[in-house]
Amino acid sequence: MTEFIVTTILLALVLIAALATLIVLLTRTRKKESGASADTPLSEEYFADTLHEVEKGIKANMDAQERVIKENISSTSNAQTNAISAYMKSITDNTEKTHLAVSENFEKLAQKVDERLQTLGKQTEERLDKLDDNVQKSLDKVREDNAVQLDKVRRDNSDQLDKIRATVDEKLNETLNKRLNESFQTVQTSLENVYKGLGEMKSLGEQVSNMNKLLGGVKTRGNWGEVALEALLDDILAPEQYERQCQVKRGSGERVDFAVRMPGSEGKEVLLPIDSKFPTEDYLRYADAVNIGDNAAAEGYLKYFKDSVIRQGRSIRDKYLGASTTDFAVMYLPSESVYAEVVRDEELMGKLRRDCNVVPCGPSTMAALLNSLKMGFTTMKLQKSSKEIAKAFQDFKKQFEFFSGMVEKAQRQNETVGGTLGQIADRTGKVMKKINKITDENPEVGEEGGAEQLPGGDEE
Repeated sequence: MTEFIVTTILLALVLIAALATLIVLLTRTRKKESGASADTPLSEEYFADTLHEVEKGIKANMDAQERVIKENISSTSNAQTNAISAYMKSITDNTEKTHLAVSENFEKLAQKVDERLQTLGKQTEERLDKLDDNVQKSLDKVREDNAVQLDKVRRDNSDQLDKIRATVDEKLNETLNKRLNESFQTVQTSLENVYKGLGEMKSLGEQVSNMNKLLGGVKTRGNWGEVALEALLDDILAPEQYERQCQVKRGSGERVDFAVRMPGSEGKEVLLPIDSKFPTEDYLRYADAVNIGDNAAAEGYLKYFKDSVIRQGRSIRDKYLGASTTDFAVMYLPSESVYAEVVRDEELMGKLRRDCNVVPCGPSTMAALLNSLKMGFTTMKLQKSSKEIAKAFQDFKKQFEFFSGMVEKAQRQNETVGGTLGQIADRTGKVMKKINKITDENPEVGEEGGAEQLPGGDEE
């Protein structure tokens, strides 16, 4: 039993030593951590808590040992119980002494740790101050170096900008002077052209004024239109294809400006009347009103202009259309602007064509009309010539067929000259083949001739 108690006490002492060792290790660990990071120093509270936990562990162990001892004591004698009680008292006293010693050691350790932490804090603060001074010095040096470099770069840039500015100014002055000289030259040339144009405009104005004087009368404008129309006819048609100042309507003394000869039915000739009209007074009034923006006056003058055109169309119908003419006449308007105004109004065009049987034409459309008539005349002439050629060729064919028949008869009657006539017959056959080939390719040649053959001709 005594050995058991001794063993228990030894175990308790070993446990206390282990706990003390654990506390020392924890303290060193915390010292290392505090050396690595000065911001987490050890405090007395930490050591107090650790000591409290150790005390709790010791008390728990002692309570367990006491329970075991009490259980063992209950089964022993009173003497042993007294001995054990005395021994337990001594153990308790020793435990208290040990607890006091451990507490004192912990307090000393905490004090040393606190002193060490204060020392480390001061050292860390000194190092931080030193590091701050070094960093500040480095920053000051970098700032000075940067200022020097920036000043150097600024001077270099300023020098480069001065050079560029000088070059640009030189080029700009050169280019500007060149452009100004060119512009002055252009302006001078333009002014000369303007002065020249003004002179030409003045001359043109005088010419227009003279033209207005020349065309001041209705008869004069009509004559000018007739001259322009005659020039078109002379350029496009042959002299025999039209007549000037022609009386186209029987029983009437009126003469149209020009009449174009047209082929009619049954070989009869009909005439296409072409009369020149120049209704400028109302049109000029209308154009002036449009230019000044007077819409009411423009509408009135436009109505007068249309009425004038209708009157002239009816005059052409009544004077020049008859049995010996075409169903319609042509009103020639020498001005393109006047013609455009007439054509733009579909109602006016309808009245001229439907009521007056008149087709208005301007200078450009008149040229197109005359060219189409010229092409028609050429086509008809070619058709007439082809018919005459076909008829002559058919007569030749008949005569040649008769000649071929006579040769064949002579060949049969006179065999002594058969050789020569045979050659003639061969040549005649070759010629006939060519003639038949032409006839086959042109059926109208065979149709133009009659079916009768000359006497002595054999039927093919």
